Amino acid sequence: MKGREVGVNAMKYMKTRDATSVAEDLKVEATRERTVIARECVREILMCPVLSRRWIDLTNTLEQLARLAMLEAYAPRVKKEGEEKAKVLGRLDGGGTLWDQDMTEDAIRLMMEENRVNVSLRMLNDYKVWQYANWESLDDAVLNTAKENGGLDGHRVVDPHALVQSLLSKVNTFEESVGALLWKCLVHVEAMQLVDLPLLIRYCSMVLKQVDEKGIDEREARRQESLVIHYFHGIMKHSEELNTREVLELMQDSGLISSILHHLTHTECTLGLKAVAVEGLSLLADCEEFQCDLQTFLASSKDREALMELEKVAAVVVGDGLVKRSDVRPLLDLFTKCRRLGWGLTMGKVFSTLKKGGFFLCPQHITHVVAEITRELVDADSSIDFDSKYVIDDEKGTVGRGRFGMVVACCLKSEQGFTDRQLFALKIVEVDHGGKDTGSVQRIQEEIRVLRLVRGHPYVITLRDVDDRGLDSRPTVKLVFDLCEGGDLYERVRQVGNYSNREAKVVLRNLVDGLAFIHSKGLMHRDLKPENILMVNRKSNTEIKIADFGLARRSPDFPRQLPRSRTICGSDFYLAPEIIRQEEYGREIDIWAVGVIAYVVLTGSLPFYSPQLHKLYRQIVERDINLNVIGEDFRPLLTAGSKDFICRLLQRRPEDRLTAEGAVMHPWLRMDPRELSDDTYACPHAGS
Repeated sequence: MKGREVGVNAMKYMKTRDATSVAEDLKVEATRERTVIARECVREILMCPVLSRRWIDLTNTLEQLARLAMLEAYAPRVKKEGEEKAKVLGRLDGGGTLWDQDMTEDAIRLMMEENRVNVSLRMLNDYKVWQYANWESLDDAVLNTAKENGGLDGHRVVDPHALVQSLLSKVNTFEESVGALLWKCLVHVEAMQLVDLPLLIRYCSMVLKQVDEKGIDEREARRQESLVIHYFHGIMKHSEELNTREVLELMQDSGLISSILHHLTHTECTLGLKAVAVEGLSLLADCEEFQCDLQTFLASSKDREALMELEKVAAVVVGDGLVKRSDVRPLLDLFTKCRRLGWGLTMGKVFSTLKKGGFFLCPQHITHVVAEITRELVDADSSIDFDSKYVIDDEKGTVGRGRFGMVVACCLKSEQGFTDRQLFALKIVEVDHGGKDTGSVQRIQEEIRVLRLVRGHPYVITLRDVDDRGLDSRPTVKLVFDLCEGGDLYERVRQVGNYSNREAKVVLRNLVDGLAFIHSKGLMHRDLKPENILMVNRKSNTEIKIADFGLARRSPDFPRQLPRSRTICGSDFYLAPEIIRQEEYGREIDIWAVGVIAYVVLTGSLPFYSPQLHKLYRQIVERDINLNVIGEDFRPLLTAGSKDFICRLLQRRPEDRLTAEGAVMHPWLRMDPRELSDDTYACPHAGS
C-alpha cells in the first residue's frame, strides 16, 4: 500500500490491517522523507481519533511523521509549503501524546529562530502542546517575541502565572502593544482557571487607571473596557472552582466594578453580557448608584430579540456561595425599586418569591427570580390575550396526540412584531376540574414548573409560552414549545434499522449532555425512552430534544438534597433494577435508561425483552443482556468501546453507574470535533 493511499483512504485501510503493519508502512514513508505523503497521513489518520489512538502506536509512529513535517516546515527552502504543514498539524486534536517536553521546547525555539513566530504560535495554539512545555525557561522568549510582532495569536502557549507576573512588572510603563497582549490573554477561558485572580484583577484596574490618566483615544479606551466586560463574563461563567464572592469583592475594592457599571450605560454591548453583569454585581454594588444603570438597561429590553437573548443567560448566577444575610436587604430593595418602574404583576410575583424565601437565598433562588422576569416580561401589565397571539397553521395541523391532549402547529401573528411564519408546537392539555383525576391540576402545575426550570439547553425542549388560566377554571392549559418536525427517536430507529457508530456517538452525546443539564437542576426525568426524545427535523438523525417531563421529580432542597422517590413509574423496558425491586431510587435510573437507549440506537433492538412481564423483570434485575449482536452483513454491531459505554451505564448497583457528566467524558463518545460540528446527517428514509 502506497503512502498516499494510506493518507487518502486511512479509515478504510486501517480496518483491513493490523496495527503493526500500518505502523511499519507509515514509518517507511516517514523515513523516505516524502513530506507531502507524510502530511496526508497525519491529516487523514487523525480525522478519526478513535482509530488513531486505538490502532496506531502514536508515540512510535506518528511522532516521526509529525517531527518530519514540523521541522522541515520551517526550513527556508520550503517556506511556503511550511505554512500548509503548520495548518495540517494544527488539526491534530489533543496531540500532546505525540510530544515530550524537550521536543516541544526544541520546536518552539526552532520556529523562533526561523522568524516564523505568528505561524508557530498559531499552530501551537491549535495543537494544544502548551500544556507539555517547561514555561519557566520559555516564557520570556515567547512574551518578548510576541510583543515585538504586535500581539500574541497563540496566547494559550504562555503560562498564565508567568504572564501575569510579567505584565504586572510592566504596568508602570504601559504601552498599547502590552495592553493588546493582555486583553487577548484575559478573554481566553481556558486560562482563567489557572490564573492568580487577585493579580489579574489588580492588573485590570491598574490598566484602566492608566487608560484614564494617559488619555489614549476614546475608541481604544472603549475597546479595552469592552474586553474587561468579556473577562468579567468569563469569570462568572467559569466560577465553579472559584470563590466568586471574594473575586467580586476584590473587583469592587480595585474600582473595576465602577468601571464596568460606567461602561454598561455608555457603550453598546450584548444584552447577555449586561444581564450577567447586572446579576453578579447586584449582590455587591450600592443600590442607589446601581439603580440608574439597571433602569437604563431594562428600559430598552422589551423587544423580542432582547428577550430571547436574556432567556439564554437567565440561568447564569454567581457561582459557589450562599447569599449572606447582609445581602438580602439590598437585593430586596433593588427589586422593590424595579417594581416601581412599571413592571406591575411581574415584579410583584418576583418580590413575593423573594420574601417567601426568607433570609437565606441560594443561587438557585436567584436563578428563579431571573427566569420569572424573563418569562413574564412580554406580558407584564399587558391586556393581550393568549389566544390572539397565535394562529393554528392549517398546512401542518395536528402533529401529535397523547393521553392528556393534542399538539398542533401554530405561529405568531405577524402584527405582534415577531417573525412571521416561525412555527411552534402548541400543546393543548385537558384539565379535569373536580373529576376522577383529582391530581390533574397539581400534575400540570408541576410539569410547568419543571419545564421553566430546564429552559435554555440546546438538547432539551424549550417552553416558549404558557396560558395557565385553565388551572383555575378553564378546561385546557396551553403550552407553546419549539416545533420538532422529525418525529421521535423510536420512529427514526425503526426507519433506519440501527444507527452507525458515528451517528450513535453524536446522538448519545447530545442525550447525555442534555441529561447532565437536567440533573444539574435537581431533577430526575423518570421516563427517558426513545418515544420521549424528539427529532428536530426530518433530515438529521442526530439533532434531538429531550421532552415529556410529566413524570419528572425535583428536589425542593437541591443542592443540599438530591431528588429521591419510591413511586413506580416509567416504561417497562427502560425500568432500572431498583425500581423493580421497589427500593428508593434517585437520578441513577435515568442513567440506566440511557444505557438501554444506547443499545436500541446501535442495534435496533431492545436489550431486555419478553412478552411475559415477570421474565422481562428478571432479565433486567439480572442484567441478562446479549452484547454480541450481529448485523445483516454478519459484522458485530457493538464495538468494544460501545460495549464498555453501555455496560458502565447498565450497572445493577446504582452507585456503580456513570453519572451524566461522567458519561459525557467516556472515551467512546470522544470524537473529531468536525464530526460534532456537522449540522445534519442524512436520514435515508426520511421525507424531504
